[in-house]
Amino acid sequence: MKKNNSLMQLRKEEITEINGYDMKLGWRIMPKEQMPKVFRGSFKEKTDSVVTITAQTSTGGSYLVYNANRIDIKDKTNDIEPFGFIVHSTGASTWGMFIHHGDWVGLTEKPPA
Repeated sequence: MKKNNSLMQLRKEEITEINGYDMKLGWRIMPKEQMPKVFRGSFKEKTDSVVTITAQTSTGGSYLVYNANRIDIKDKTNDIEPFGFIVHSTGASTWGMFIHHGDWVGLTEKPPA
């Protein structure tokens, strides 16, 4: 499987959206309609939902991971595609890491019947 991990610079409107996000620790599921703007274009259209995970940093900020659940119709599978970054106590970082086509166990799963 091809790896396509990329450092991605956030746009101003994406940073504004993230800074307004409730940084409550833990995880939650966002439906497609509430997906953050960091998921762009046709990728967003192929995504069903996003699991959002928030954890505290030692400096008073948060680690924030949006884990997209992308439906791969061609292969009849669900893929997870994380985008993670740090939200400092002063606001969101301007850069994040998007992992597309990774190679870890559990990346692609057949959905239940």
